[in-house]
Amino acid sequence: MDRRTVLIVDGDETLSRSVAAYLETHMETRTVLCGDGASAHSAVHSGWIDAALIAVDLPDMNGRDLCRLLRRQGYAETIMLWAFEGGEAEIVLGLESGADDYLIRPFSEKVLAARLRAHLRKRDHDRDPVYQIGEHQFWPAAKELTLSRSRRKVHLTKKESQLLLHLYRSSPRAVSRTTLLQQVWGYSSDASTQTLESHIYRLRQKIETDPGSPRIIVAESSGYRLLA
Repeated sequence: MDRRTVLIVDGDETLSRSVAAYLETHMETRTVLCGDGASAHSAVHSGWIDAALIAVDLPDMNGRDLCRLLRRQGYAETIMLWAFEGGEAEIVLGLESGADDYLIRPFSEKVLAARLRAHLRKRDHDRDPVYQIGEHQFWPAAKELTLSRSRRKVHLTKKESQLLLHLYRSSPRAVSRTTLLQQVWGYSSDASTQTLESHIYRLRQKIETDPGSPRIIVAESSGYRLLA
């Protein structure tokens, strides 16, 4: 099973590192730490985020606004907000911004991890969101496609799912090969254009009626376009 990737966004570096260490030890997650909303928004472009843990009081913006942005653009499956204030109005505002949960600081890391596990289990069970790719249904959380004619479920690897999701978000615009490599493999990756081409090839084998004449993932001079 792929390791979960958790984005932690908080200006308090000590807290972020403590939470990250706990989750990496007890949930075997991969964590990405950001100190403000701008760096967090940049970070999510480099790969799939299973969950985002966001402080409401960020240095450059309100965490609720970042929550809305990530939710609207489909960058995170589970979002939890935390803050020192926990009045009824604050909690309602946090949940209405798209958060799945709201925690009051200081909190127990054990409780945080338990709540995160519960939300991720629910996401896996519900398999939200669902995107329409041509005539197929795409379940990013489950990394699955349901083929329209046969109703057969096709499993995607994590990178295939990320590729398809990034192409979907940009549709009907084409995405350059350089951008796809940065978004899916990250800026510091050793992945090459050949790596991208091989993943596109395997994706086409799974979702195209005739992979030799693709009608869903089409090549452009600079990259690829999803005709969803």
